[in-house]
Amino acid sequence: MTEDLYSTIKNLEYTIPLQEKLQKDNQWCEEVYKSVDCDAYYRAIRRVPRSHRISITKLSQQLWNTNLQNRKYYNQSDVCPICQSTTEDFNHVFHCTHTSADTFWQEAITNLFTTLQPSTQPLLLDTLKDCLQQWITSGRSYSPSLRSRLPALDMLHQAIINQADIGWGAFCRGHVSKHWRRAFLTHYRPKKLQPESKRSEIVDRWLRLVLTSTWSFSEKIWQFRNKVVHGQLEEFKESKTIHNLCRRVQELYSQFQKDPFMLPQSRSHLFNKPVQAISSMDRDGMTCWIKSIEEALLTREHRDQLEAVHLKSALFRFFQPKRRSWNPKAAKRYVLSLWAAPFSSKYYQQTNRTRWKPRASRHSSLYLHRSKTKLPGKSKLKYQDKQHMKTLMEFGFKQVPATTPNILTMKK
Repeated sequence: MTEDLYSTIKNLEYTIPLQEKLQKDNQWCEEVYKSVDCDAYYRAIRRVPRSHRISITKLSQQLWNTNLQNRKYYNQSDVCPICQSTTEDFNHVFHCTHTSADTFWQEAITNLFTTLQPSTQPLLLDTLKDCLQQWITSGRSYSPSLRSRLPALDMLHQAIINQADIGWGAFCRGHVSKHWRRAFLTHYRPKKLQPESKRSEIVDRWLRLVLTSTWSFSEKIWQFRNKVVHGQLEEFKESKTIHNLCRRVQELYSQFQKDPFMLPQSRSHLFNKPVQAISSMDRDGMTCWIKSIEEALLTREHRDQLEAVHLKSALFRFFQPKRRSWNPKAAKRYVLSLWAAPFSSKYYQQTNRTRWKPRASRHSSLYLHRSKTKLPGKSKLKYQDKQHMKTLMEFGFKQVPATTPNILTMKK
C-alpha cells in the first residue's frame, strides 16, 4: 500500500490543480490537454539554467507584465508601447503590426530556424516556419499540406491540426503537441538501422532543442518590447518622450476639470486651449507648458501656506488667553473673585467660624522678621518653649538683638 505513496500524494497535491489551471487559462478541454507533450516540457526545462526557470515559467503561465495587466491592476493605459494603436495582451506581443517590430520578428524567426535546421527535416522545418509566420502576421494558422494518403504528410497534417487546437501561442510558450513526435519519426531517415530506444532518444533531443530555441525566441521578443518601453532604443526615445509628455498633459487637464481653482487666477489662462492643441505641440512646447503649470501649482501651494500662517497668527491674537495683571489692587480683586464663596452672604456668615488666635506667652516675646521684608501684617508670633526656637533655627532663622532690652529678634 505504501510503495508509491510519495508520487501519489504529489500527484494529488500539485498535478491535478495545475492541470485545472492550465485548462482554465488556455481554454482547453481535457482531450486537448492530454494531447500536450508534458514530458518534453519537463525534459527541456530541466536543461535550462536554474536562474532562467522563473522567467520561462512566467512565459508558460502567461504572467508577463503587459499593459493589459497594468490596466487591470494599476489603472494604466493598455495600449501597445510599440504601435500605440492596439491593446497589448499576451498574444499581441508576438504579432505587433509595427514596421520595426515586424522587422525584428523576422530576424528572430530566422535565427530560430537556423538553430533548428541541422537536426530537422526540410519539410518539417518549412512547415513549422510557415505556420509560425502566418500566426505572427495574421494571428491564424493554416496547413500547408493537404490531406494525403502518404503517411508522412498525413502525420504532419495531424500535428498541425492538433497544434492549432492547442494554440500557436502555446507553442511559443512550450506547449507542443504529441503529434510532432510522430511526424518527426515518419520524416526521420537514419543512415543505418537504429533500435527503438535510440530513435526515442533522438526524438527527445529534438523536442528539447525545439522548446529551448522557442523559449529563446520568445525572450528576445520580450526584451525588445521592454527596451521600447524603457526607451533604450534610439528610434523609440523621441516617441517615448512625447508619449510621456502627452500623458502628463492629459493628467493635468483631468485634474483641472476636477478642481478649477488648483491654479492662481493669474495662471488660469493656461487651460484656455483644448487638450488636443496642447498635445499636438512639439516636445519643447509641451515641456514649457507643463513647467508653467507646475510652477503655478508651487505658487498656489506657497500662497496657501502663507495664508495658513497668517490665519493662525490672527486666531492666536483673538483667542489669546487672559493673564493676571501686575497691578496689586487688580490682582487682589482677581484673587477675591476666584475665592469668593459660592453661597449666599447670610448662609456664609452663619457657617463661617472665627479665626484661631495663639495663646499669650508667659515668657519673653519673640519677633520674627525676614531679611528685607517683614511678615504680612507685622504679626508677632509668641512661643512658649525653646524647642520652637530650635525649630526656627533649623529653617534658617538666627537670633539678632533688638532695640528693646530683654527681647530677641529672629532674623533669617
